[in-house]
Amino acid sequence: MECPKGERNGPCGGSTTEYCYVDKTRPCVWYKIYDRAFRMGRQEMLMEVLPPLDWDKTGGETWADVYHQIKKVGAKYFIGGVIAGGEKRKVAWDAVFRPVRQPEWWSGDAEYHPPAYTEPVSELERRLKVGEFVVTAEVAPPATVATNKLLKNIELVKPYAAAINFTDCPSASPRMSSWACSTLTVQAGAEPVMQIAARDRTRIGLQAEVLGSNALGVRNILCLSGDSMNMSSIPKGKMDILDMDSIHMLWILRRMRDEAIYMDGRSIKFPPKYFLGAAGSPMPLIHVSRRFVNTKKLMPVHNSSRPTWYMIQIA
Repeated sequence: MECPKGERNGPCGGSTTEYCYVDKTRPCVWYKIYDRAFRMGRQEMLMEVLPPLDWDKTGGETWADVYHQIKKVGAKYFIGGVIAGGEKRKVAWDAVFRPVRQPEWWSGDAEYHPPAYTEPVSELERRLKVGEFVVTAEVAPPATVATNKLLKNIELVKPYAAAINFTDCPSASPRMSSWACSTLTVQAGAEPVMQIAARDRTRIGLQAEVLGSNALGVRNILCLSGDSMNMSSIPKGKMDILDMDSIHMLWILRRMRDEAIYMDGRSIKFPPKYFLGAAGSPMPLIHVSRRFVNTKKLMPVHNSSRPTWYMIQIA
């Protein structure tokens, strides 16, 4: 059973213990995965950042990759380690299965990766790092090309907000893009938070959009999986169009910023600089998986993508 929304690193924010966010005729598969992992005592594996799909391999058999990896490490070594049990079993198992689930082009893990920079790249980051209580405001992007009201709203909240947040096609409905609103905000002398929803992005489009917006002065980025197309008006688009989830986005953007590499391994001569953020669930006690996903995004001890701030919607 697969996630209809295409999530590969945990449940989305809309799922419940009763049903899936996209398809209410079925349970959330990620809740089942977490329950099974806890029964098996393998919950620590759930902190590992899994890669997005390699579409060149979809439709094929993963067991072929497992077979080739066993040949590579040696069947005698693998079988012997599995039979021996304990730590030897873990080492032998990881020697075969880790390269299969973590290809070289991804190299995900459950480790903390400190940012490559030390000085804050935005005023929002600077104020948060010194422990200030800050207020951000959300301004809805216009549904037309007219920007007069948008600019008036920016001027209205600018004296009171550390940054102005722009949603990215909320409820899966088209509006002016978040990066365009963010650019106008920079030109108006305020600091934007640009939301990026994975729902409407490919991995190539994400990297290109971030480079462009960063060159235009945008320094704060909030990564979201995005509302399902199930919330859109008719005619509805495909429900399973996610090429990646928010955790994938954080991992890709962290490597672009801190390691100066694209997802395909090419180097970036002048890498972007931005302050990464994520969204947290306000009700983690619904299911243990919510706490794990929040930790996976946010906690420095475990978090692979290390956003240093997050937003929670409480109303």
